[in-house]
Amino acid sequence: ETPHVGENYIQIHVRDADGKPVEGAEVRAVGEMPAMGAMPPMYAQADIKEISPGVYKGDFELTMSGAWPFAVDVDVAK
Repeated sequence: ETPHVGENYIQIHVRDADGKPVEGAEVRAVGEMPAMGAMPPMYAQADIKEISPGVYKGDFELTMSGAWPFAVDVDVAK
Protein backbone atom coordinates (compact mmCIF):
# COMPACT_ATOMS: atom_id res chain seq x y z
CA GLU A 1 0.00 0.00 0.00
CA THR A 2 1.00 3.62 -0.43
CA PRO A 3 1.96 5.27 2.87
CA HIS A 4 -0.28 8.09 4.06
CA VAL A 5 -0.05 10.95 6.56
CA GLY A 6 -0.09 9.46 10.05
CA GLU A 7 0.78 5.98 11.29
CA ASN A 8 2.10 3.42 8.76
CA TYR A 9 4.12 0.23 8.79
CA ILE A 10 6.76 -1.36 6.62
CA GLN A 11 7.41 -5.09 6.30
CA ILE A 12 10.76 -6.30 4.96
CA HIS A 13 11.62 -9.88 3.97
CA VAL A 14 15.34 -10.65 4.22
CA ARG A 15 16.63 -13.69 2.34
CA ASP A 16 20.10 -15.03 1.58
CA ALA A 17 21.41 -15.84 -1.92
CA ASP A 18 19.68 -19.25 -1.74
CA GLY A 19 16.32 -17.68 -0.83
CA LYS A 20 16.41 -18.81 2.81
CA PRO A 21 15.14 -16.43 5.53
CA VAL A 22 17.87 -14.50 7.34
CA GLU A 23 17.29 -14.43 11.08
CA GLY A 24 18.83 -12.00 13.56
CA ALA A 25 19.70 -9.26 11.06
CA GLU A 26 19.79 -5.61 12.04
CA VAL A 27 17.37 -3.83 9.73
CA ARG A 28 16.99 -0.06 9.45
CA ALA A 29 14.40 1.81 7.39
CA VAL A 30 14.26 5.60 7.19
CA GLY A 31 12.13 7.82 4.99
CA GLU A 32 13.29 11.32 4.10
CA MET A 33 11.35 14.22 2.72
CA PRO A 34 13.99 16.38 1.05
CA ALA A 35 14.41 20.03 2.02
CA MET A 36 12.08 22.41 0.23
CA GLY A 37 12.88 26.12 0.26
CA ALA A 38 13.53 27.17 3.86
CA MET A 39 12.08 23.93 5.25
CA PRO A 40 14.79 21.49 6.37
CA PRO A 41 14.58 17.80 5.44
CA MET A 42 12.27 15.64 7.56
CA TYR A 43 12.84 12.02 8.56
CA ALA A 44 10.56 9.11 9.45
CA GLN A 45 12.48 6.24 11.01
CA ALA A 46 10.73 2.92 11.44
CA ASP A 47 11.18 0.97 14.66
CA ILE A 48 12.03 -2.41 13.09
CA LYS A 49 11.66 -5.76 14.87
CA GLU A 50 11.86 -9.33 13.60
CA ILE A 51 8.36 -10.83 13.74
CA SER A 52 9.17 -14.25 12.25
CA PRO A 53 12.24 -15.86 10.64
CA GLY A 54 13.48 -13.39 8.02
CA VAL A 55 10.45 -11.08 8.32
CA TYR A 56 10.97 -7.64 9.84
CA LYS A 57 8.25 -5.10 10.54
CA GLY A 58 8.24 -1.57 11.86
CA ASP A 59 5.94 1.36 12.46
CA PHE A 60 6.64 4.89 11.28
CA GLU A 61 4.73 8.16 11.08
CA LEU A 62 4.59 10.57 8.18
CA THR A 63 3.92 14.13 9.30
CA MET A 64 2.87 15.46 5.89
CA SER A 65 1.96 14.27 2.42
CA GLY A 66 4.49 14.16 -0.38
CA ALA A 67 7.39 12.02 -1.56
CA TRP A 68 9.20 10.14 1.23
CA PRO A 69 11.90 7.98 -0.40
CA PHE A 70 12.94 5.18 1.98
CA ALA A 71 16.42 3.81 2.54
CA VAL A 72 16.59 0.25 3.89
CA ASP A 73 19.83 -1.12 5.34
CA VAL A 74 20.36 -4.73 6.39
CA ASP A 75 23.35 -5.81 8.49
CA VAL A 76 23.87 -9.55 8.84
CA ALA A 77 27.51 -9.43 9.96
CA LYS A 78 28.07 -11.04 13.35
